[in-house]
Amino acid sequence: MGKENVLDLFHASNEEALDVTLEEILPEVVKQISEMVVSEATASVICEILGAVFPRINNIRLGWKQNRLERNVKKAIEELQKNDSLIAAQLEVLEKNNQDQIFRTKYCEMMLDAIYDEIQESKVKYGINGFINLMCIENPNEDMTLMFFKTLTELSDLDIRVLKCFSYEHEENYYSVVQDVDISDTQYRFVKEKLERFGLLQNKNADIRDMDLAIIIDYLKDIDRQSNSKNPKSVKFPSKVKKLGNNNSYEITSLGREFLKLTEPIISL
Repeated sequence: MGKENVLDLFHASNEEALDVTLEEILPEVVKQISEMVVSEATASVICEILGAVFPRINNIRLGWKQNRLERNVKKAIEELQKNDSLIAAQLEVLEKNNQDQIFRTKYCEMMLDAIYDEIQESKVKYGINGFINLMCIENPNEDMTLMFFKTLTELSDLDIRVLKCFSYEHEENYYSVVQDVDISDTQYRFVKEKLERFGLLQNKNADIRDMDLAIIIDYLKDIDRQSNSKNPKSVKFPSKVKKLGNNNSYEITSLGREFLKLTEPIISL
C-alpha cells in the first residue's frame, strides 16, 4: 500500500465548503495534515475523522470549545501517524474480510465521539489505541466496540490509573498515584467504588459474603431438618465460612483487564 499526502486525499474526497470551514475552525490541524505523508489506509481514516468533525462544527459556539476540539483532533492524528504501518496492515486484513468499511465509518465515528468533547487530552491516546487494537481482534462486534468507547468517556485519567494499580502488567500502584495526583484515601476509595460500578473492579468481600451466606443457609436448613427428625443429630457449624477481610479489598475483573488491553499501544494477539 503506497503513501499518500493526507491533505491531497482530503481535497479529493470532500467538498470545497467543508475544506474551507475546517481551515477556519481547525487551522493547526489542516496545517499538520498538509505536511503529512502516510499510508493510504491511515490517510483515509484521518479523512473520515475530519469528515465526521464537519457536521459538529456548526454546534460549536465558544472559542475554548473550538480550541479543545482542535487539540483533541490534532492529538488523535498524531497517534494515528505513529501507528501508520500497523493501521495499513490491519486494514488490509479487514478489507479481505469485508470489514474495513465499518472501521472507516461507524467505528471511526464512535472513536470520534469519545475524543470530540474530551476535557482531558491525555485520554485521547486511549481512544486511538482502542480503535487500532479493535482492528487486531478477530470479528470485533459493534456492542463490544460501543461498550469500550462509552466506558472510556465515563472514566477519567485518574480512574484508569487506579484501575492499572490492580493489574500486574502495569507499574502503577497506590503510592505512585496518591503522591502524583495528591488525593486522599477517601478519594481513592471513591474511585475504586466507581470502577466497581462499571464492572472493572470487584470487591473480594462481596464474593466471600455471598459464599458464606449460601453456606449458612444450608447450615440453617440442616438444623431445621434435624429438629423435625425423630432421631435428631447434632449439626456442626460449617468450617468453610470465611472471615471478611479489609472492606477495601478489591481485585480487577476480566472486563477490567480487557479494557486496559484495549487502551495499550500494542495488544497481545
